[in-house]
Amino acid sequence: MARTERGMTLEEISEGSGIPLRALAALEADDYARLPEAVYVRGYVRRYARLLAIAAQPLVDDFDAHYGAHRDENASFAGRKGRGSGRLPRPWLLGGGVAAGLILILGVALLLVFR
Repeated sequence: MARTERGMTLEEISEGSGIPLRALAALEADDYARLPEAVYVRGYVRRYARLLAIAAQPLVDDFDAHYGAHRDENASFAGRKGRGSGRLPRPWLLGGGVAAGLILILGVALLLVFR
C-alpha cells in the first residue's frame, strides 16, 4: 500500500487531507457500512491519492466497483425493510410539502374571493 510504503500513518493522512480518521480507517478496511455516501468517498479517495502523489482515477474506479457490489448485496435487505433506498423517511420534508400545498390552495382561494 502506498501509504505504508511512504511510512505515513492514518493520522498524518487525515491531517494532510482533511479526511476524517474514521473514514480513512473504514476505507482501508473496506468497511463500506461505516462510510458516508459514495459521492463524498470519491472525493476522499481523490484527496488521498493527491496527497500520496498517485493516480486517483484507478482508485475511484476500484472503489465504485467494490462499493457498488456492497450495495447490491444489501439491496435485498433494504427491500425487506420496506425502504427501497435503505434510508429513513424524512417527515419534515413531507410536512413541508403539505404546508406548501395548503398555502398554495389558500392563495388561490383568496385570489378568487377578492377578485
